[in-house]
Amino acid sequence: MASFSKKTELIIGKDSYRRNFSRVYFNNGFLYVSNCHCLLKQKLSLFGFSEDQVDKLNGNSINIHDWSMIRKFKDHCPVDGGIDCVTKTSKVFYKFKNEEFEDQKTVESMEKVIQTNQKLENDVDSTFDLNVSLLNDLNEAMFLSADHLVFKTTGAKNAIIVFSEGSEFSIEDQIGLIMPVNIRN
Repeated sequence: MASFSKKTELIIGKDSYRRNFSRVYFNNGFLYVSNCHCLLKQKLSLFGFSEDQVDKLNGNSINIHDWSMIRKFKDHCPVDGGIDCVTKTSKVFYKFKNEEFEDQKTVESMEKVIQTNQKLENDVDSTFDLNVSLLNDLNEAMFLSADHLVFKTTGAKNAIIVFSEGSEFSIEDQIGLIMPVNIRN
């Protein structure tokens, strides 16, 4: 069985005023999470899900409270309408949230931020402050092919692109973004 084994809840927003950031989104074979300061996109195949299971996740979302409960189980099985969590003695079902339009809009916004930042070229030398706890959260949530992360800056006031580069994982498998805290030009 496959499992959401990484600490993605570190990147999920906990702000009750930004409800759309307090969910885990599944779209086109990827998992998306954000807390407005960090954004993480990971291929669902990294978690060991089959194509059929990825299809069942596609276009759906789970709120942070259910996600926290799901993560307590070892085995996760996407089924029609939700995720079954299995133990030796029981099975618990967590239902997807049915807010398709809002979910799609949020995922499109996240993808636009990723695409925009990947296309930008670094044309300005700038120094920025980085909240180290955000970096630690991304480090915990990402699959690493080595014991390090790669950073790419694309200029002043833009996100810092974070990825793991190596033989196992590429920027196409997962990408993280951290918004700079303070920019000093």
